[in-house]
Amino acid sequence: MVDAFTSDPRNLRLKDCVIHDEYEIIDANEDLKGAIGTLLSMNYGVLLVKDGKEITGVVTERKILKKIADVKDPLALKVKDLMDTKILKIDQNEKLPKALDQIAEGKPAAVIVLGKDGEFKGYFSPIDYLQAERMLKDAKKRGKLGPAPDGDDELGEK
Repeated sequence: MVDAFTSDPRNLRLKDCVIHDEYEIIDANEDLKGAIGTLLSMNYGVLLVKDGKEITGVVTERKILKKIADVKDPLALKVKDLMDTKILKIDQNEKLPKALDQIAEGKPAAVIVLGKDGEFKGYFSPIDYLQAERMLKDAKKRGKLGPAPDGDDELGEK
């Protein structure tokens, strides 16, 4: 979950998290067979859909199964026909508690981490979210947190 160690997890930023796993990138015009092959080659994760230079959607096994149950010729489908486009894009320098708030509020299908100039840096997965949430709550329970470094005592909790 975390690449860097900090005594106060509220100082962690998205760039400190492991955001280079749990996904593969696939072209929006890839066919269903190619998408399934890519998913099957992965241990777990999602397909992030790229259209040009931008990540525009996400495809999961569940999304594929739901879609092919509704169409006559599933092999004619392209990835862009399957993808969920509710993507939340967050800057890599965003502090973890604030990012968790944004994710909880927006309930996106995927969270994409961007660097300067908006370039893709990685994928903040649901597993990453749960681990970050647990880490912040555990630190609070252990009493390891004093006042927030920026004067805000919130831990990203709702």
